[in-house]
Amino acid sequence: MTRRLYHVAPDGYGPGGHFTRGRYGSAARQFGPSTARIESPQLGAVMWEMALEAARLALAPDAVSRLDCLFTWESLELARAFRDRFRRGSAIYEVEPLSDARFYRGDFGLISNNVPSGAFVDFMPPIAVRYWTEPPGDQVEVLVGGPVDVRAVLEPPIAGA
Repeated sequence: MTRRLYHVAPDGYGPGGHFTRGRYGSAARQFGPSTARIESPQLGAVMWEMALEAARLALAPDAVSRLDCLFTWESLELARAFRDRFRRGSAIYEVEPLSDARFYRGDFGLISNNVPSGAFVDFMPPIAVRYWTEPPGDQVEVLVGGPVDVRAVLEPPIAGA
């Protein structure tokens, strides 16, 4: 049985193409004491990934890491909502993971909706723990621990994005 998933990425891929994992992790790993400086818009994202990775290592070390995965969605509606909010210049693809791929179903809503104000160190760690220990809610993102094949381009990038 094939597993239908949806991936949001730049335009330019077609049926028979492949997406590999880890692009997001590579971007997050560019920041270090002797490398690129973190600018304000990037700070929150890097801090989320640090909290989430620390929680994963402590609580679910065998789960697929967000830093070494391909982010997918279980429905076209969720992929569209993510694209429209965070990746307006991207296309939506129907993808199929390899048969031996590992998965993790996480709650993207925990880290993207109604995030509290206040100090990052006060709210990020407990939310990161919940991401790895609680069943996901309505906004399920599927972390795929391997490459996927492109089955179809479902929606091109939003015009004017």
